[in-house]
Amino acid sequence: MPLSVHRIALNFDVTGQTLHDAIAQGSAPKCPGPSTILTAEEENELVEYCLNMQRIGFKLTRAAINTMIVQMLKIKNKEYLLKNAWLRKVLAQKASGMCILSLLVYKGVNVIKGLLDNALVLSSIVATFTNTDYMHENIFGMYIEHFNNSILSTRPVLLMLDGATSHINLISIKYYNENNILLYVLSSNTTHILQPSKTFIKKLKAKYDKASDCYHSNNDYEVVTKYSFAQVFDKAFYETYTLNAIRHTFAATGIWLLNLNAINSDRLMPSLPTYKLVITS
Repeated sequence: MPLSVHRIALNFDVTGQTLHDAIAQGSAPKCPGPSTILTAEEENELVEYCLNMQRIGFKLTRAAINTMIVQMLKIKNKEYLLKNAWLRKVLAQKASGMCILSLLVYKGVNVIKGLLDNALVLSSIVATFTNTDYMHENIFGMYIEHFNNSILSTRPVLLMLDGATSHINLISIKYYNENNILLYVLSSNTTHILQPSKTFIKKLKAKYDKASDCYHSNNDYEVVTKYSFAQVFDKAFYETYTLNAIRHTFAATGIWLLNLNAINSDRLMPSLPTYKLVITS
């Protein structure tokens, strides 16, 4: 049974109108599709960005691509109306002990002056504000610039991240390329084992509780507020993230020095049910 042009287009993932035009041997299309919202140059830029994201392990969803397109259009002051049908499938999917400076994210919209005045090392902390409960692209973009200015000029430098999409957008990927920063994305559901910073969380919480109690007893039982948090947290942070501790975690995770046997493979096995149903005939 012969296939219709529509069915062939679906089976082979070809734009229907393109196939019609090819069959008509170049005759003018009778039903032209909507005009593109991006120029050919902008489309190529988007495709190259998506392919780079795929190479470093980020699997972009349709919604994430929509967001990137909207960002591009807003920057260029273009009007836009996105439709799902307009999107085509273009993708499948140093550990020396140095500590990068802290980023504190406060809940709120307006900047509050004086929050960092009591920090032990004022230049060691960066603060920002957000009305959301999570890090978004603008905050991470600000911090990555701070990261770049805080490390040695020797390049390239390898930056390991989890797969959070807040870490990446079209503007930041250009910044990484321009500053020779290589991104490596840890595999999903492995960051609790492979991400060195995760091993510090329990100790950091204990150090913060101790520093908070110390502040409480030394300041007429005053509670820790937004204005004193940086001072208390700064002390806990530097007692936790010591040079030797950082080096140890990179070694323990097998990242540096590279050690393929650093992690017990049993920790990577899938969970087993605690109760096994026995079926008898």
